[in-house]
Amino acid sequence: MTELRSFKLIDWVLWLLVLAAAAGARVWYVTEFLGKDAAAPDAVWHVQELPHPSGTAADLLVAKMNDAGVLPGFAGKPPFAAKEEKTAFWSPGYPMLRSLLEKNLQNYAGDKPTPQAAVHGLVRWVQIGLSSLAAALYFAVARRAFHSRLIGLLAGLLCAVNPFWVINAAELQDGALASFLLAASLALGVRAGQQGGPLTSLLYGVALAALSLTRSAFLPFAVAGLLWYFLRSRTLKGGWLGAIVALLGFAGGVAPWIVRNHQEMHDVIPVVDSAGWDLWIGNNPQATGGPLSEKMENQWSDERKRQLADMPEGKRYLQLLEDVKREVTESPTDTIKRRLAAFAYFFLSASAADGKGAMVAEGSQTPPPWADEALYGTLLATVVLGLLGWRWSYGWRVQSMPLSLALIWIPLPYILGHAELLHGPRLPLDGPLMCLVAMAVVCLIPGLGMPWLKGEEELNPEGDRTV
Repeated sequence: MTELRSFKLIDWVLWLLVLAAAAGARVWYVTEFLGKDAAAPDAVWHVQELPHPSGTAADLLVAKMNDAGVLPGFAGKPPFAAKEEKTAFWSPGYPMLRSLLEKNLQNYAGDKPTPQAAVHGLVRWVQIGLSSLAAALYFAVARRAFHSRLIGLLAGLLCAVNPFWVINAAELQDGALASFLLAASLALGVRAGQQGGPLTSLLYGVALAALSLTRSAFLPFAVAGLLWYFLRSRTLKGGWLGAIVALLGFAGGVAPWIVRNHQEMHDVIPVVDSAGWDLWIGNNPQATGGPLSEKMENQWSDERKRQLADMPEGKRYLQLLEDVKREVTESPTDTIKRRLAAFAYFFLSASAADGKGAMVAEGSQTPPPWADEALYGTLLATVVLGLLGWRWSYGWRVQSMPLSLALIWIPLPYILGHAELLHGPRLPLDGPLMCLVAMAVVCLIPGLGMPWLKGEEELNPEGDRTV
């Protein structure tokens, strides 16, 4: 394996260029289209989830944690529960971050009450910063994975102006945080897979833990990333030390939440206990491959709902797995159809099928016609060129393995269960796809892309080109 040159002045300049482009695109969006309404939860456009009139699950959790404390306040009424209860149904990462930000702002303001609009505005600016840093990190990911500043620069700029990410950065949702943590995990994973090192390995494990706590559906990817690094570390300087340190970083990150779940739920729960619920949504007679619908909730009798409500939370959703097993064995053809629908929902979303690239809540500004054109054009180019770049990246399979792991293991839980109405499940995966899009574009340039198309062995011994 060739060695990649370390960051030089030109690399830092390009990195800052990507960061500036990403921040500029997001600030322009907020100031141009949201203005003074940027702090209002319903005033933004949505590519992840439309807010419920009573607030999203994250909003309700944050409100309780602000009043009762981060851990004592992590309670709510999960599906089919009879009343509010201590819960492990939702991923804790994003609600905890929001609660800490909002409480710190209130503490900074002292006795003077801070308007909720100002609090939400602060959260949005933090998300804009994280989303911008994610784009800059993908410059480093693509540069190192494919040994090319040009591919890195193109990938970073594509992430910087990705309209889905620009819009999502202003939503009070977990998309910006999940995208940043996935970018950090891939940047550290690609670096650790090439050079090893105890500090990089430790941070890699911690980043995977934070990603799993933010979105529990990413836990299989985190485990696959760790297993890959165990195998990879055999060929690196330091041997198994890096793998052990990465495992300690991951275990140390998720252990506090496992302890909390055991104390509150009296069971060993890695992150959440909602896997049975998610699988049931995607595998019941009324399932479509998409999100929960009113027909699904109404297919049960009141007696069955009361039985579920009387069960402890963990057993409640394990009970749904019995329904899933019965449905899969009795209707295998319908199950396959739903899995194909969930696959399409994950990458395209149901809203795209309805002609809605972005959705707006009542009272918010309607997006201009070119906004949907930008969203649909980006979606088409990302899917087509991303798959092409994945095929052409075979010669870089060792260097870019974390990207391939993300493309396989992140969609899998959604395809087995269900996707959502909008583009939310796919949003963090746009980063790896943009790296592969950049790879495909460079390979299509006559006289320039052939060495990268053929693979790592075509590069010079220094392992880096001027491009």
